[in-house]
Amino acid sequence: MSVQSLSEFMDKLVEDESLQKEMDSVTANKEDMPASQAIADLGIKHGYNFTAEEALQLRQAILERESGELSEAQLEAVAGGGPTGAKVGAIVGHYAEEVFNTVKKFW
Repeated sequence: MSVQSLSEFMDKLVEDESLQKEMDSVTANKEDMPASQAIADLGIKHGYNFTAEEALQLRQAILERESGELSEAQLEAVAGGGPTGAKVGAIVGHYAEEVFNTVKKFW
């Protein structure tokens, strides 16, 4: 399951300063999808298999969590509309502030 792999990659990212530096390097001066693709590629390099789209969904969920608003996709996921969106939402719900502070630096 690639969303599970994304979750595991984020756990590793919080713990591993060298991975944080590498992620900072690959995402520098990139926005949205190019940064998400760089993150997915970095994940693959380190043995994690998730898509750029899943990374982008996580980014959007982090930003929405920060703003306190739910997107249409999140509302659909809560209502049973989308399995990937619901899984990404579960990742967001799982993480503490320290994870968000680490991850949001790269997007």
